[in-house]
Amino acid sequence: MPDFGNAGTRTVRTSKGAVIVDIDNQEFLSYEVKAQGAVPIFAFACKHRALLSANDLPNHPTSTYKWKWSKTDFGNDEPDKSLGDRYGVRFQFLTALKYTLLVRHHKQDGTVETIKDIDYASNDSSDWFQETFKVFIP
Repeated sequence: MPDFGNAGTRTVRTSKGAVIVDIDNQEFLSYEVKAQGAVPIFAFACKHRALLSANDLPNHPTSTYKWKWSKTDFGNDEPDKSLGDRYGVRFQFLTALKYTLLVRHHKQDGTVETIKDIDYASNDSSDWFQETFKVFIP
């Protein structure tokens, strides 16, 4: 039985449901998506709106995409400090067969914590999957 859709598999190495990011003290989240197959199709969004897609990132199409979420990158879309905000990446398997998502929390003291490290794969072009987690700001 698939993990998602008609043929999707999800291999989880690390998956935390929420993170506290002190963006006022230089903390940020870094995102990396690795794709296998033809042209990757994915989007990054909060619960309010889409923030970027694979097309928005340099060198598209490519096999590795990187971006970050910080006060300077998405300051106008800052999560609600009292309730947090849900951020996610949605993958489509129309032309790419496998994605790896790596999300890291870069802390003020220089340490880095992995929030998500997951593989998603499907050979069914109608499959899609959205990975989300909540971001809180102190």
